[in-house]
Amino acid sequence: NEIRGVFQTANWKNLLWGLPKSSQLTPSETIVQTIFEMAENRTGALIVFPGKDNLDRVIQRGVAWGGRISKEMLKTIFYHNNPVHDGAVIIEGDRVSDVACILPLSERTDLPSQFGTRHRAAIGLAERTDSMIVVVSEERGRVTVVKNNTIDPMWQSVELSRAIDQHLGKEKEKRWFQQEAFQLSLAGILSL
Repeated sequence: NEIRGVFQTANWKNLLWGLPKSSQLTPSETIVQTIFEMAENRTGALIVFPGKDNLDRVIQRGVAWGGRISKEMLKTIFYHNNPVHDGAVIIEGDRVSDVACILPLSERTDLPSQFGTRHRAAIGLAERTDSMIVVVSEERGRVTVVKNNTIDPMWQSVELSRAIDQHLGKEKEKRWFQQEAFQLSLAGILSL
């Protein structure tokens, strides 16, 4: 009876090739899509993904927010006429913890001339903490990731998604999940 129940209710595709993908976007996918839409529309943005370092000793926190990440919310925060649009947004987990944060500016003199205040603020924070900062250029409509001593332009959403996942430690989780799904599939095949 138990075996018959498995044959009647099991979706063999899911049993053999892993669990079904959820149609709901993860926060990082939502963030990446929103960032590239803002870049296309030339909407400037400064988004901070904290690391292990405490940001309170380096930045001036703006307005406590605590809202769940959504495309609409991020676009509203960075909308040009919004009073908090010029500051940085701090993202912790699946929430925007603070908006309108002021970051320290870098004092480097070797930066490209096209880097404005957003880029200098991102580099300044990266020099002092282990945070990853995403900058959307209002003038050029380009996306840049700043972390440690590296300044990387992001040309595709896949690159940015990978950078965010690596910073947040989700690459290891994905690999573990894929390995777990493979092992479950193999066990299912061997059981048959």
